[in-house]
Amino acid sequence: LPATMADNIAVSVRVRPLNSKEESKGAVWDINNETNAIAPQAGSSAGTTDSTSYQLDNVFDPSCRTKDVYDRTTRGIIESVLNGFNGTVFAYGQTSSGKTHTMQGSAEEPGIIPFAVHDVFDSIDRSEGMEFLVRVSYLEIYNEQMVDLFSADTIAPPTKPQMGSSGSRDLFGSSIGGGSFDRPERRVSRLQIKEDSERGVYVSGLKEEIVTSPTQVLELLRTGVARRHVGETNMNVESSRSHTIFRMVVESRAVGENASGAANGAQDAVLVATLNLVDLAGSERVVKTGAEGIRMKEGANINKSLLNLGIVINKLTEGAEGKGSHIPFRDSKLTRILQPALGGNSKTAIVCNVTLAAAHAEETHSTLRFAVRAKRVCNNATVNEVVSESALIKRQQREIEELRKKLGGEGGVSQEVEEEINALRREMLEAENERERLADELEIEREERERAEKAASAKISSLTNLVLKSSAMDADADGDKRPKRGNRRETWAPNNRGGVPDFLEGRKLPPGVSGSLSESVDEEAPEEAPAGAPAGEVDPAAEAKARKERRRGGLLPPPPALEELEECFEDERRASDASDVSRGSFGRGRFSGASEGTDGADTWGGSPVPSAPGTPGVTSADHAAAVAAAV
Repeated sequence: LPATMADNIAVSVRVRPLNSKEESKGAVWDINNETNAIAPQAGSSAGTTDSTSYQLDNVFDPSCRTKDVYDRTTRGIIESVLNGFNGTVFAYGQTSSGKTHTMQGSAEEPGIIPFAVHDVFDSIDRSEGMEFLVRVSYLEIYNEQMVDLFSADTIAPPTKPQMGSSGSRDLFGSSIGGGSFDRPERRVSRLQIKEDSERGVYVSGLKEEIVTSPTQVLELLRTGVARRHVGETNMNVESSRSHTIFRMVVESRAVGENASGAANGAQDAVLVATLNLVDLAGSERVVKTGAEGIRMKEGANINKSLLNLGIVINKLTEGAEGKGSHIPFRDSKLTRILQPALGGNSKTAIVCNVTLAAAHAEETHSTLRFAVRAKRVCNNATVNEVVSESALIKRQQREIEELRKKLGGEGGVSQEVEEEINALRREMLEAENERERLADELEIEREERERAEKAASAKISSLTNLVLKSSAMDADADGDKRPKRGNRRETWAPNNRGGVPDFLEGRKLPPGVSGSLSESVDEEAPEEAPAGAPAGEVDPAAEAKARKERRRGGLLPPPPALEELEECFEDERRASDASDVSRGSFGRGRFSGASEGTDGADTWGGSPVPSAPGTPGVTSADHAAAVAAAV
């Protein structure tokens, strides 16, 4: 075979027989085996939706056996795998269309997977001058969670039974009861999808088993199928609730004369080919399946992954990869794992399962449209030669040769020697798997620790910012640090809590007023004067705080009564008049308009000018009244 083969995806359609519910309305599709076409019948319910005729690589009618499907779709891919090419076969269609029957089969009619397993080992037995190493793994994608079906201690998050008794089945589709909710608790799987230049896309941490016979493989398959999630719906008693990918990795190299006759660069080369056999869960509608609760959630995840598969196929059909457009392989785990099979390094075959029933005409149209689009996708398969130590058969070469020499000499091929060699290979593979699993767990823990540290750092930074903002707000609230207003006008009573208002400053106050002001000062005083301070001396700190309180605002003491103010003013006038008389300046300095030698009869403001006390004809009472009137 050439080293590179450019082929389109081979797409076939398999039609399942009608069940008892569908026979009453009959089939609404016509099949043409000569042209490999399927078309809706004219005037039928399927024809009113879309009258397009779909032509594909193969169309298998309901009477076709699974062996015929395998021979025309998968056998050629098996031969390519033994020559170093990757291969992928998967079944696609709506729920209850026969996908699991096509891939797994039954005891009376095996499916594609058992046929492929037997064919691989038959071809290995017929090969001469080649050494082979086959290892297998079984992966389940349930609710977008990856589960290792070969591992007894990993499982997806447990679910509850819905719509009757859900359970598992054996390799050939027979129910064995139980289910995910009846199984013992197992730890949640921590598998990761990775990619490198030599291994391509792979699932890190997935358990692999080295196998040497088809019987051993089928026994492992029975164990894995029994752990798969299945459930009952209105359309299928045992509906698959997850996608499964059975993977066989075939390593081969030339030995003996073939190895010595190879070119220098190819003497150490190992062919590493991967065969993926995929059983997809079917798309479904809640109206028809009657799913609810966990079954509805499962159906939603199934439809989501299948929708993304359809989007990827559409992008590849449109040539988006050549135009540099984004292809969403990473939007679901299914398309990420199958990325090499979709427009990549693989030979791929798709079997689309449909029904001819009128009740499902729309779903059949959708499946056939997907088939026509997928047929236009082109893959570029190449031979996978590995010269480095990434091939398992090469890594184990030195240990195997040493064991051969100890047991039977160079080239010993006895049954006991082969059993010892296979046992050593399994031990070495298990050790490698364990190291890889521990490395993955350490990496996951490291990533989780880094995320936790980043979250803690962000929280500390946020709290620090809050503290700084709070401190700034407290500083702004402090009066000493607040900007002072310039040229502020002092009013007659500028919130003076600490003493006498400005307009009464220096005046003699009545006893009631001075008492009320003293009480207000005592109530507002923040602290007593120091013990050693002289009596009457004002504390500077208290005075500063009093000024601050006046600027900040507060209540004023009650104003004095008018009668008290008048008495106070009268006392001040009498004292002032007495001082003026004693200086002999009454009538000149205070009343400059008075004339001498007139008996005081001159006027000032329309009133007689008063004379000083003691002046002839002027009494003290008249003098006080004149002063009060003048003021």
